[in-house]
Amino acid sequence: MKAKISFVGGMVLGLLAGSKIGPRLYERVSAMVSSLAADPRVRSTASSAGDRAAHVAKNAGASAAHQVKHAGEAVTHRFGDRFSSVKHSAGSNGSGQHMSRFDEDPLAD
Repeated sequence: MKAKISFVGGMVLGLLAGSKIGPRLYERVSAMVSSLAADPRVRSTASSAGDRAAHVAKNAGASAAHQVKHAGEAVTHRFGDRFSSVKHSAGSNGSGQHMSRFDEDPLAD
């Protein structure tokens, strides 16, 4: 709804700025836009649309978080043995430091 109001407002402003229509038409259009913005039905519709948008955004965020968690679990399940923090079989790399599994090519197996 806000986008539609913005679009119509932009059209009105374009009409006013682009055609040098005079003060009488400007006053009529301005009064019409003001009365439209003050209409309780328009205000109510805009408010409910904002509430619905906030609700949809909250649900989308929760759904995205769930999908990211699920994807992380799937990757861990499939590739968890390749990405452990310390290589258990070799211990250290000769310099006294433990070698990370990230130092290896995971596709080399």
